[in-house]
Amino acid sequence: MYRNIPTNMEKLLLKYFNLKSFRVGQKQIIESILEGKDVFAVMPTGSGKSLCFQYPAIIQDGLTVVISPLIALMNSQVNYLKTLGISCGALTSNTSVQGLDEIRVKIKERTLKLLYMAPERLSKISTQKLLKDGNTQLIIVDEAHCVSQWGHDFRPNYLLIGNLRKSLSVPLASFTATADTRTKEDIINHLYKTKIPETFYFGYDRPNLFLRFALKDSPRDQILNFVDENKKENGIIYCSTRAKTESIARAINNNGYNALAYHAGLEKNIRDNVENLFRSNDNLIIVATIAFGMGLDKSNVRWVAHADLPQTIEGYYQEIGRAGRDSKPAKTLTLYSYEDIQYRRDQIDEGTDSCGQRELKHQKLNCIIGLADEVLCRRQNLLNYFGEKIKPCGNCDICRNPKDTFNATKYVRKVLKLIVRTEQKLSSFQVINILFKKPLKDKLNYNGNKKSPLNSLKVLSEAQWLSVFRQMMGKDFIRSSSVASGTINITKKGNEFLNSNQQVDFNLDLFFKEVPKIKVRKLVREEDQALFLRLKVLRKALAEQNHTPNYIIFNDSTLIEITEKKPSDLDALIKVRGIGPKKLERFGESLLRVINSDVPTHVHPARKLLVGKVFASIYDELIKSQNKLARGTDGYEKKITCSPSLISRISKLNNPTQEHINIVLGKKRASRFGKAFFKILKNHQ
Repeated sequence: MYRNIPTNMEKLLLKYFNLKSFRVGQKQIIESILEGKDVFAVMPTGSGKSLCFQYPAIIQDGLTVVISPLIALMNSQVNYLKTLGISCGALTSNTSVQGLDEIRVKIKERTLKLLYMAPERLSKISTQKLLKDGNTQLIIVDEAHCVSQWGHDFRPNYLLIGNLRKSLSVPLASFTATADTRTKEDIINHLYKTKIPETFYFGYDRPNLFLRFALKDSPRDQILNFVDENKKENGIIYCSTRAKTESIARAINNNGYNALAYHAGLEKNIRDNVENLFRSNDNLIIVATIAFGMGLDKSNVRWVAHADLPQTIEGYYQEIGRAGRDSKPAKTLTLYSYEDIQYRRDQIDEGTDSCGQRELKHQKLNCIIGLADEVLCRRQNLLNYFGEKIKPCGNCDICRNPKDTFNATKYVRKVLKLIVRTEQKLSSFQVINILFKKPLKDKLNYNGNKKSPLNSLKVLSEAQWLSVFRQMMGKDFIRSSSVASGTINITKKGNEFLNSNQQVDFNLDLFFKEVPKIKVRKLVREEDQALFLRLKVLRKALAEQNHTPNYIIFNDSTLIEITEKKPSDLDALIKVRGIGPKKLERFGESLLRVINSDVPTHVHPARKLLVGKVFASIYDELIKSQNKLARGTDGYEKKITCSPSLISRISKLNNPTQEHINIVLGKKRASRFGKAFFKILKNHQ
């Protein structure tokens, strides 16, 4: 390891990386690492933090171990380094036996410079021995916020890094772009213990990014208009669901632009192809879930849009940070709605986290909602989250078009009192109906007071009440329960506000502007409540069996559609949004069992493969015809049948002749079923 700084650092940079100069902060960090110091660096997205540890790893003796949380991120960096002729490898869950053997040989021969690995690998004794025998000189922790329980992507196995460092007795350098004050303190405590690292802080600000948020109002049109604003420019659109990525990509393509969908449900080779196309092409738009972009260093991405509200400020910052990495101007747009807020609340409440983690996620959600509802400088709010103070930026939608506010205290207090007086037993449907002064079918008991507590309040329009209601949700004064009743509950923050003299200001534009009307209704009809509850019980059981949150199995909208349509078979079930082939295969029969209140007829695997396809109805007709003719036309002949797989094969025949069908059936079965089967197929041509 170097203990003295080389005098020709720029020449080495050009030699190994084909770069003429360092970016801000890179050289100082590299010098500290080469001197054998412990380092902790906070650098904004797109600032080149990877070079800060790749450079010293290449020019010093020994092995550098890089702990990274994402396989895609590791693979991206390994592929890049290999193009530069640098010996490196990655230990992940996807590493083959052959790949592992190659890494072991290179470590034994002392030729491997960088070894990337997932934190889960640290729990293996074999890994620890491998690193001890490999002349490890330096440990790098990438995405170091994962070590903190306060971080947005906490990974328990990151806590093992401290033990690894102790056993190897080597310097450690950690890097992150997203860590608030509490997270930074946690990183230092876990990774460095009592030894204080040399800390580098280069801020979070990306002044070249224009920040803009907007309420959803015909959101697809809003996205398409934003695409139009940025013609012939590379861009990324982030969506909350896989289905939405595909539907928006289709809409963009239909509008004359080139767009590709990207999500974890696609085959790996397809995802790899999309990534490669985006790297090598301009004028391409990627519509993706948050899985896209980690480790993707494309400098000329000119815009990033969010079709839905992000989960956290950290996630939002990382995702918009994929634009404008060349320091040239870039635009961002984030759409959000009341439904987005509730969707994110439900994700948290229906997850498998502990109570403490759920509360932490609600706090982080409140912060991103606060950023969306900001009435002052948006960049000030964003950077303040990370503990950084700046003056109004002049490069966000609010600075360019200042927002007016109004004192909403009296409205908020009236709504909170209404919920208290009704003992928090009202659904959102009922609360909003009272707010709009619409009559309710059922009689509500206001603790003996039939007079609504809102009578003294000025009558507001539906749009205005919706704005008050939504901004209260955004402030986390109230939350909607995720259970079937959907009751509105006052939070701890809401109770504190109600019992204090606090004042609250809301966005005046959102209050008086006509926002899109939200369809407010009961989740399901009264007569369907029992089925809906049974489906939710099933979902919970399946989630527990698969060790995954409820919404990953099915979201509420899928269960509502099932409740409304009551599909009686697999063919009808696959038409429900949120039920794809894989979920149909895994959970289809369980769902039908609940819907039909009994065990459905067993479906042969050959028939299952046809579910949702045009051949399915042909198959069913062939089966009926076979059953009718099994003992001949008179019903007294020897029974003859076809196997389900043979019936399936026949159903897929394209424009067959009678002779073709007879050959497929064989002489014996052709004499019994040939003419009838041919007639059925002919009718479907």
